[in-house]
Amino acid sequence: MKKNFYYLSLLLGLVFGMMMFTACGGDDDGDDPAPVPPTPQPESGEFQGPKRVFGDNLLSSFGVGSKYYEFTYDSNNLITKVKLVRPKVSDYEEGYTYEYEVTYSDKQITINRTRSGSASVRQYVITIGSNGFAESCTEGYLDKSERNVLKFEYDSEGHLTKAIEESDHTYGGTFTWQNGNIVAQNGIGDNDKRSCSYTYSDISNVAGLQIRATIGSLDDLYLPELYYMGLLGKGTAKLVKSYSYSDVYNETNTAENVWTLDDAGRPTKCVTTTTHSSWSTPNTSTYFWTYR
Repeated sequence: MKKNFYYLSLLLGLVFGMMMFTACGGDDDGDDPAPVPPTPQPESGEFQGPKRVFGDNLLSSFGVGSKYYEFTYDSNNLITKVKLVRPKVSDYEEGYTYEYEVTYSDKQITINRTRSGSASVRQYVITIGSNGFAESCTEGYLDKSERNVLKFEYDSEGHLTKAIEESDHTYGGTFTWQNGNIVAQNGIGDNDKRSCSYTYSDISNVAGLQIRATIGSLDDLYLPELYYMGLLGKGTAKLVKSYSYSDVYNETNTAENVWTLDDAGRPTKCVTTTTHSSWSTPNTSTYFWTYR
């Protein structure tokens, strides 16, 4: 599967909207308070959209550097269109625009992606599992017979724990969660020894943003387009402070994140400084988010 989305690892950080509920009350005459009715639960396998993950913190756009995504919603707060723009930044790197059209039906979501300058359509057909998140995704170009099948697994709290592509040589990766945060990621497969560990700030991930860090063999499976549609589970409790990555060649990658928040405590910017064992100087990337 072509790795079009390497950049997306980091923000898994905010991707998981935290909602706290309190209830109290009583009658003046001393009677026992009336019982609070339970919150209605969705039917098994019902997709609830991005509000389940992000609450009212729905994004209008996000990106890194000159590359950015824009989202269009319907009246039910479901994402119906995604636009990905990557301007041309040099003579050696072609610019492009992807447009995604999203349709919803019972237990299934279909996404048709087109690219500027091409008539080809890449289609993603997503099946919703019993927990209301994506269970599988079959994708490929409509004018070709080849199809990739992606599978996703979650823990009981709705966190993504495994993403794989099923093929002759299955690959993918796993996330290990602890206290609501990802503490480790590991690649799957004999030829994939990549791993990544994380440390966290004291900043709550109130907006449910996707963690931004290298996630090894999950790079092209854990797609931000799907995540921000509310399809790939809930996110970390805190924002990522740093990560450390290594691969089978013993090359290492470390990074530190500096976050900028708005008055509601939601990230609007993250500056990531990455140091690689084979680089002479660190590299700096700037991520941004805007809200509806």
